[in-house]
Amino acid sequence: MERRISTSYPSPLARGYRSLMLTGDPRDLYREQLRFAENILAFLASISLALLRKEDRKKASIDLKRLWSGGISPGDWREIIQRCSKVFTGYRNVPLAEDIQRLKISTEQKGFGLDVYGLIKGKNDYKHDRGPTDLEDIANASDEVQEKLRRCMEALSFFTDYQVLQVEGIDRGDDVFSVKCLRYVGDRQDLPLEEIVLREQPREKGLFLDLGAENWLPLYPFILSKASSDGEVRETYFVDAWNTKKGVARMKGFDRGGTIVDEEVAETLTKWPEDS
Repeated sequence: MERRISTSYPSPLARGYRSLMLTGDPRDLYREQLRFAENILAFLASISLALLRKEDRKKASIDLKRLWSGGISPGDWREIIQRCSKVFTGYRNVPLAEDIQRLKISTEQKGFGLDVYGLIKGKNDYKHDRGPTDLEDIANASDEVQEKLRRCMEALSFFTDYQVLQVEGIDRGDDVFSVKCLRYVGDRQDLPLEEIVLREQPREKGLFLDLGAENWLPLYPFILSKASSDGEVRETYFVDAWNTKKGVARMKGFDRGGTIVDEEVAETLTKWPEDS
C-alpha cells in the first residue's frame, strides 16, 4: 500500500503521507498526522467543488463565504463533500463523481465516514487542548490515527486513475495542440516536463485533473500550484480562508502548511456559484 501511494497517488496526498514516515517524535508525528487528515479532506472537497457542474452549484447549497470567512475547519470540509455527494448521486457516466459518492462520508457508523468522523474529532480535541498529553497516550493515539489514515488512503485509491497535471505551455499545430505539462504523481519532488498531444486546447494554464478521453477538469481556483522564488520547489495550495472585505484568499500549502494570499483566487470565488 505504501509503495502504491508513493508512486501512483496525486502528489498532494502522496507527499503528505510520506512525510509521516519521516517523523520520529510521537508528539510531532501526532500533530502532523492530524494536519494531514485535514489535507485529505481539503483535497477531496476541493476536487468535489471543481467537479460540480455549473448548473448544479446552487443546488448544492454551499455557502463558500460562510465556510471560509474565518478559516475553514475539518468539519466544514466534510460538509462540502457531503453536499457535493448528494448532487453526485444524479451524475451518470461520471466515474469520479460516483467514486466520491460511494465513500458515503455522511455515514459515521462504518467505513470511510467513521474514520473521517474520528479524525475530525481528534483534530478538534487537539486544537482545543482536549487531546492526550502524556507521551504514552500520545503514542497510542498516534497509532490509532495512523491506522485511520491508512484506511482512508486505501479508500481513496481510485485517485490513481486520475492524474493531476500542471499546464506550463501550449503550442498549436495544424489540427492538434502540444501541451507542455508537469505530472503531479507520487511523492517525488522533481517533476519532469512532458508533452501531451490533445485535439482540443485546454482553456487555460494551471492545474487540471485528467478524467480520461481528453477531459481535463480545471482545479482553479480551489487548488493551485506555485513555484518558490528560486524556482527550485513547487508547492500546491488549497483555499483556507477568504476575506471578502479585503478581497484576498489565504491559501495553505499541502506540503508544509505555509500560507500565501491571492487576490485573483478571491476575485474568481466571488463569481461562484453565480457563474453558471
